[in-house]
Amino acid sequence: MGTRDGCASAAQVWVRRLLGRVVLGPQMQHLGHVRDVVAHRRATGASVTGVIVDVGGHRSFVTAAALGDLQRAPLVLRAFSTRPARSRRPGECLLVQDALGRPIMTGATAAPSRIGDIALRRTPSGWVVWAADTRGAVARLLGARRRLVGWDALGMRTLVAPAVGFPCRYTASEEEAIRWRGRSDCR
Repeated sequence: MGTRDGCASAAQVWVRRLLGRVVLGPQMQHLGHVRDVVAHRRATGASVTGVIVDVGGHRSFVTAAALGDLQRAPLVLRAFSTRPARSRRPGECLLVQDALGRPIMTGATAAPSRIGDIALRRTPSGWVVWAADTRGAVARLLGARRRLVGWDALGMRTLVAPAVGFPCRYTASEEEAIRWRGRSDCR
């Protein structure tokens, strides 16, 4: 059964709703708040590998295996498994830092859209990145229906401003040329 925005809500959560969520340890001790979601892009899609939690002003990485149910608030860890946030591994991206607000070309319109939210869906193997909501900020505030683009399809689309961990159709030299073309101070 679908919800008002056309998505089944039984086993999915939106990244914006995770941000700032309280994180508790296994003995219900307050650890911090969710700041970002870490995903690893594979050929079959992107899977959630963990979350970044602000613990007393320090960023810590909590593995997906230690996470409880992402749909419940507060987020309770199954096991105390935090460690300082590390540098990214190849293929990893931070969904909030790298994707939210990122302009993309969806093909549905001539103008670029922005990623307003990202849906995570539970599968038997864990949480995966499922879709991106590309409706505008005003439409989101007015409660308009979500405009979804599948995450797998998004990898094949051109990002207007490529981010770390996202494949794009431009080479490094083309990206540099695009960046310079967009500047008004270039002659």
